[in-house]
Amino acid sequence: MPSPRTLRRGRVEFQQLTHETEYFNVDYQTAVENVARTTPSEDLSTFLIDMLSVVNSGGDLTSFLETETEHQIEQRRRKQEDLLNTLEVFGEVYISLTVLPLILIVVLVITSLLGSEQLLMLLVTVYVVLPALNGLYFLAVSVTMQDEAGTGRLDPGERAVTGVTREGSVRDLGVVDAHVETRPRERLLHRIRAEELRHRVSQLLANPLAVFRASPRYTLAVTAPLTAVVLVALVLQGVAEPSAAAMRQQTLTQSFVWFGLPFLLVATPLAVFHEWRERTIASVTDTLTSDLRKLANANATGQPLLEAVRITGEENTSRLGRELTGMYKRVTFGSSLGAVLVEFNNRYRIPRLARSVKLVQKAQETSDQITDVLTTAANLSEIQDDLEREKRTRTRMQVVIIAISFVVFVAVLLMLEKFFIDTIVGVLGETPDAAFADFGDLNPSLLSMLYLHAALIQGCCAGVICGYVQTGRAYAGLKYAIGFVVITFLAWVLAGFLV
Repeated sequence: MPSPRTLRRGRVEFQQLTHETEYFNVDYQTAVENVARTTPSEDLSTFLIDMLSVVNSGGDLTSFLETETEHQIEQRRRKQEDLLNTLEVFGEVYISLTVLPLILIVVLVITSLLGSEQLLMLLVTVYVVLPALNGLYFLAVSVTMQDEAGTGRLDPGERAVTGVTREGSVRDLGVVDAHVETRPRERLLHRIRAEELRHRVSQLLANPLAVFRASPRYTLAVTAPLTAVVLVALVLQGVAEPSAAAMRQQTLTQSFVWFGLPFLLVATPLAVFHEWRERTIASVTDTLTSDLRKLANANATGQPLLEAVRITGEENTSRLGRELTGMYKRVTFGSSLGAVLVEFNNRYRIPRLARSVKLVQKAQETSDQITDVLTTAANLSEIQDDLEREKRTRTRMQVVIIAISFVVFVAVLLMLEKFFIDTIVGVLGETPDAAFADFGDLNPSLLSMLYLHAALIQGCCAGVICGYVQTGRAYAGLKYAIGFVVITFLAWVLAGFLV
């Protein structure tokens, strides 16, 4: 399915058609030819030329549009299949990207023990090469998945006075601001605006979780200062020591204090509220297809659209059913159905929901009997369900591959630290005159620090990549990154007890 940005661009092209015929007295055939010639989209140009040929030859336009719809759906399936195949190839490439830093680290450590100073190269490998390789992989995946983006927001059009919206924020007072702008000298309106602002602030303070769920990034305004305060307190108490020597001597403790704890304090609330919002969105889309079919069936029996909305809302207890019941009540109190539909859509901002709502919104402006439109919207939603289900199944395997690669990465680094370094130290203790007895700047404590930091960096990067591969959003990878970081610290703690 196209993104809202694509839909907006297509709307501009068709608006050019109407403008040329209405304002410049150009016949529709010439207007279609002009748009087909000037549009940057080859697919749209081909579609317009084929449609014009069907019209000029007296063919069945309805059959042509149905055939073209099936063609576009099949093309969308092929594109997703190509995308998933590409992601599978990327998954195999990621294994190689994980092995490469490990090989570099082992080779550099061995050459250092043989007398060739490689400290700088080790630092570059851990702190530059490792995140850079993950960054390049993330960039390659993002370029592949760039067409999946979309805002999901609909333009409410002119600012009509249809009632105070439930999604209004402290910054946007909706209808109140509209009245104040039209009559700025009315003192009563300014008093009403002040009272409304006070009411919004009190609502925000009474239920701040709703704000964080709507915009998870707002949690940073709380967690970032809190993390800074915690770090300052730990420094004053002597737990956190801002020195390289302390980091080498107390690698596990100082790494947790300076990286693990701040990361968990900032990322955990952000991940929790992001997942909360995603589950809320899923509760709407899970029943979207079935509820659209119920609306179509109710409307097909001769019920007006608003009555069909009431019947569908009363028949189920899902989130979408409750939203439909709320829409019916708001319309009965004087709001327009079109405005209520747009407000409902913009509260969730789901691209696939926006497409269905836009169809229904425009159709209900001309008639109450829109069974065909509702059926079309339900069919499109069902196709989107199938595509998302297939994508979820295929990308889950990529997440498993990345997770296994990370576990192997951590296991190899632990073996290097607990067996390789201890063995070397033991050999040096028995034969101090050995040719490789001088570690130089590359001492065992420094190696331990580099191993732990490499695992932490790989865990964060792998987690973000996991979420992005699955959903196309980096925020979705925070839960994986948190899990990988926790696994890394626990592995080092357990290794310290067992070995």
